[in-house]
Amino acid sequence: MYVGAKNMKHHGFTLIEMLIVVAILGIVLAVAFPSYQQLIAKQALIDQAEEMVQTINAGRVAAFTQKKPVYLSAKSTVADDAVTWCYGTNYTASCDCADTSCSLSVKQFSDANTTAQLNGLSANDVFIDPVRGLLNKSVAVMTLTDKYNQVVKIEIAQNGTATRVK
Repeated sequence: MYVGAKNMKHHGFTLIEMLIVVAILGIVLAVAFPSYQQLIAKQALIDQAEEMVQTINAGRVAAFTQKKPVYLSAKSTVADDAVTWCYGTNYTASCDCADTSCSLSVKQFSDANTTAQLNGLSANDVFIDPVRGLLNKSVAVMTLTDKYNQVVKIEIAQNGTATRVK
């Protein structure tokens, strides 16, 4: 029995249709993937900044509750294309976050994707006064930059509170 083309019903896709869909998906993914990587890197940078803000603000609370000055320590080094930076809080000025000698908190990063400009925090001379919670400097600003040159800034105001600058 002869079946005419008019009576045939198509079930599924043809190979040509499938190849066109795969080609379009490939183009869309090729365009979207770099943006997605930048989005993930930006979020990682924001997470690092928020964690630093929480650590500094917890140090301010510790200064009030323990009635002792809390020193802020930070260090950033670059060697052999590897960036290492850290920060920490301690009740004494002898805190070195690279040696994890900070008694209150310490966080270390060994990441080639993020660099940190710590603007004066590396000298262990920044502390939060336990009486009023004030910073002994006017304003301290730290800048974190990722490999896509996306920047997140953290500011410690004169009143000792740390915030991420948007």
